[in-house]
Amino acid sequence: MLKLRPPAKINLVLEVLRKRADGYHDVRTVMQSIDLCDEITIEEHPAAGHLELHTDTMSCPVDEMNLVWQAIHWLRQATGLDAGLAITINKNIPIGGGLGGGSSDAGAVLLALVSQYGLDIGRDDLNRIAARIGSDVSYFLVGGTALATARGEIVNQMPDLPETAFVLANPRLAVDTSRVYASLGLKETKEGLASTRNACAAFLDHPHGPKRWELTKNDLEPAARRLYPRLNEVFAMLLALGAEHPMLSGSGATVFAPVKSLDDGKELVVRLQTAGFWAVACQSINRRQFDLRQVGEVPSSPPV
Repeated sequence: MLKLRPPAKINLVLEVLRKRADGYHDVRTVMQSIDLCDEITIEEHPAAGHLELHTDTMSCPVDEMNLVWQAIHWLRQATGLDAGLAITINKNIPIGGGLGGGSSDAGAVLLALVSQYGLDIGRDDLNRIAARIGSDVSYFLVGGTALATARGEIVNQMPDLPETAFVLANPRLAVDTSRVYASLGLKETKEGLASTRNACAAFLDHPHGPKRWELTKNDLEPAARRLYPRLNEVFAMLLALGAEHPMLSGSGATVFAPVKSLDDGKELVVRLQTAGFWAVACQSINRRQFDLRQVGEVPSSPPV
């Protein structure tokens, strides 16, 4: 039996550069792992080639729509893996929340199966499988602080962000990422939203000190807030509670803000939950901590 704890991510900076001919968008984004994790158990099934998924969340698919299912399918195609598998996914990361929960689950399962069965597959081929599954999955083969470009599948490790506490909140809705991107109205040209100033580079050049949060940005945030007005309620309450620099993660629906300490974050969580929002306090994790969570070598208590 394997037990994994795939961590969520937040986007500290997200720039949309242009729409591509294939319908996707080129982006430039600084991604950061946090200690909010799903929990996955992988057990062998006696029937060769068998695959069954179980989950504690009704809105999480257990068929080919699940990114874990897709990860195993393409890994079997590439390596000939025929072990029967029964996988249970317990969701702590909200679905459609902009935190990469499904992508993180897929990345963790890829790495775990390659290691467990000693599969003969190089990193480049594994990255190709990850990119085929989804734009964020490649990041979850790396973790920590990283710069992602193209669709998000080209990932470069960056020096780890100093340990930082965050409060996360969303209005208990799932955002349709494709709808948010479509609303940008970009054409298949070099047209984009990003200015000539590289916001990712500016943030990465100043990773320490409170002023770094003034360098965060998310080009998807205005569109998401327009399409999903309830997001504005989250921003308003965070600001009313004294949180500074709240920002949307990915296309939403989760909003995060840095806080001075995990205890400060927990105090905000109580207020946010009382108002009906989903909310947790969490911390950033570095690359080593990310790797340990992937193989279940850390305590299993989730953030509160």
